[in-house]
Amino acid sequence: MQPWLACLYIDPACRGKKLGAILLDHGIEEAAKLGFKKLYLQTDLEGYYEKYGWVHRGKVFGASGNSIPFYERLFSQSLLLFILYLLS
Repeated sequence: MQPWLACLYIDPACRGKKLGAILLDHGIEEAAKLGFKKLYLQTDLEGYYEKYGWVHRGKVFGASGNSIPFYERLFSQSLLLFILYLLS
């Protein structure tokens, strides 16, 4: 499974300004430009990514044996067409 979005963090003093949403959109656009049709992430933050179309798909396990939820974001056909338009 690839690509993975990782290390998205907004300083608490800067939260509430839609910066996370902007960074998520940028990651999706960049992955789409590279030809990917979906993106994955793992997080223990519940309820945030679902607001932006991410779907819980299961759990991944680390070397310690602990699990963490992982999510998938499928790109819409309209987004993919828009990216193709921008690149042409």
